[in-house]
Amino acid sequence: MRRMINRAGVVVALGVSVGAATGCQTTIDQGKAENLVKKLDAQVPGPRAQKVTCPSGVKAKAGGTFTCTLTYANGEEAQASVHMTDSSGHVTLNASDVHQTKAPGAAGGKAAP
Repeated sequence: MRRMINRAGVVVALGVSVGAATGCQTTIDQGKAENLVKKLDAQVPGPRAQKVTCPSGVKAKAGGTFTCTLTYANGEEAQASVHMTDSSGHVTLNASDVHQTKAPGAAGGKAAP
């Protein structure tokens, strides 16, 4: 079953603090970021991601973004763009920020339109 990443009409927005202060610089907490993406994934129709991976060591920066990868049981992958709202580690994520990048059975790369 193909997961429809285009979620027109689904209004889900999540905003939380996922920062952890390390000295003078706030770093995004990888585990909290992954949990935020999982929470969004659970609120939209379709299968659930089996794995969510966000980068570690991301420095919080107002207006910055980082990308997390969602992997589904059928091999499909999607990317979630997480938006940093300040340098304290507050982030937002909307359903429209998640896009399919690999179709089931595709040999890597972008999915066909």
